[in-house]
Amino acid sequence: MLHHALIRGLKPHIRSYVLQADVKTMADLLHAARVAEMASSAADTKVSSALEELRESNKQQLTAFQQLSDRIHGKSAKKRASSAKPIPKCKTHSQCVHY
Repeated sequence: MLHHALIRGLKPHIRSYVLQADVKTMADLLHAARVAEMASSAADTKVSSALEELRESNKQQLTAFQQLSDRIHGKSAKKRASSAKPIPKCKTHSQCVHY
């Protein structure tokens, strides 16, 4: 009866491991629970590490994208400014073209 109460109080992933271990004694139950907890801690550490690497990579890519975007927008603004031709002034009224 005590086994069932303890198993119900375990976290789901630890409970699953303990139930699969088919423990018979309290010592076996505690051992299986500790093993499951250590295994999940190691997996959590690996996942956390992988997520941190992805975050850092995303930051670097965002910075590179922003720099590229700034370069593109800067060049296009300069290109538009340099391609604008000044409007010639008419010396006499007959030289002016009206539409």
